[in-house]
Amino acid sequence: MTKPERRLPTRKDAVANRERLLVGAEEYFAELGIDAPLHGLADRVGVGIGTVYRNFPAHADLIRALYDRIVDRFDKIAEQCADQPSGWDAIETLIRRSVQMLVENPATAAVMRRQDQNDPEYQPGNKWSGPIHDYVERAKAEGMLREDATPADIASIPFALSSVQNLPFEKRREVAERLTTLMLDGLRVHPHDPAPLGTSPINTREQHDLVQAIKV
Repeated sequence: MTKPERRLPTRKDAVANRERLLVGAEEYFAELGIDAPLHGLADRVGVGIGTVYRNFPAHADLIRALYDRIVDRFDKIAEQCADQPSGWDAIETLIRRSVQMLVENPATAAVMRRQDQNDPEYQPGNKWSGPIHDYVERAKAEGMLREDATPADIASIPFALSSVQNLPFEKRREVAERLTTLMLDGLRVHPHDPAPLGTSPINTREQHDLVQAIKV
């Protein structure tokens, strides 16, 4: 009896395995921390540890690949901002879409911090500084953004709200939407009518979870 011919892995298989590892790594690191062992990632994804190291010879290589995926996501947000009719609309789009992205991908901040530790010279995000500065100046000229707000404030707000990731999944978007609306309201020139929140107030349990997410 002849043995069935063994199918050799193809380039398509290799690409699919790499994508599975990246998707799995985001979930794995979000759950267990950025230093969780790679053999656990291999088990979770369902590949051998050799497949992990063929794709990412070192932990830093995996972090760099995850970081580049994050950059791609921010690039898409930047494209959406560039299409907005006003500086204020661009700022609101930037903050709302960035918060949404962070809520949906809770390993993002940890990956960005580790990449900066691994290679502080690698700064593809610098390309966003100019557009954010322009949006801030336009929004001030439009009479929408308070004069003391800075580009650094705008870029920092989504990460300041990232503790929302610590809430149960089903509550993250609702709480993120509420806090983002409050934050945007504070950026606007006063006086103005308060923006409707449209969501329920944060309860005591949710407040506790948000506080516990802050790393000191």
